[in-house]
Amino acid sequence: MSNEIKNRQHALGIFAPVPAAPFTTPIVSEVGIDTFVRNGAGNYTIGLHDAAQFDMHVVRAALGANVLGSIGAQLAPGGATVLVTVFDALGVPFDPAYFDLTVDTVRDGEGVGPSPAFPAVPTPPAFGGGFLFGWCSVGAGIGAPILAQSSNNPVQGVVHPAVTGQYDYTLNAGMPALAAVSAISNGVTAVGASAAVVSPTAARVEIASTDVANTAYFYQQ
Repeated sequence: MSNEIKNRQHALGIFAPVPAAPFTTPIVSEVGIDTFVRNGAGNYTIGLHDAAQFDMHVVRAALGANVLGSIGAQLAPGGATVLVTVFDALGVPFDPAYFDLTVDTVRDGEGVGPSPAFPAVPTPPAFGGGFLFGWCSVGAGIGAPILAQSSNNPVQGVVHPAVTGQYDYTLNAGMPALAAVSAISNGVTAVGASAAVVSPTAARVEIASTDVANTAYFYQQ
């Protein structure tokens, strides 16, 4: 019976798009993989050692544990490469720490058609005069503890004096230059709030209430 099973692994690998410890190269491990090209955030082209005929192969990609996001993979026409795209929970392309890919050979089925052309590199959603690249929610209390932030961890810290409605956000190194910022308070747009860019790596949010949880959204041009 085992000889009748048509599924076979054609290629597989683990990839770190932007290598950081403990990874030192984009291709962490592989069988049947020749190249890895990062086209942009969350968009990669992986070259196969042997072309995978579209009507006889299926590709699958998966993110690591505890990563909030989605990932997809598609064979190119001709089967020489695979396109992988990754989005965070907000639908913005991002680079995960790592992901894995498998290319399986399957039985040729009926209704064979050509592989669809690769889609273009996706554009992040536009808002506030620029593209959203991250967000951060902070709680009430001195220091405004960070409750949560987008998966790319844009914020290094927040300073919130005890008796004011002022919140000063400092972005982590490596984040895009800050072009705009907006804020909400308790789930709605903060009445009388102002949000301003202080520098390419810092933003200030001021709301009428002196101490309330809020979320800031960061944009680049």
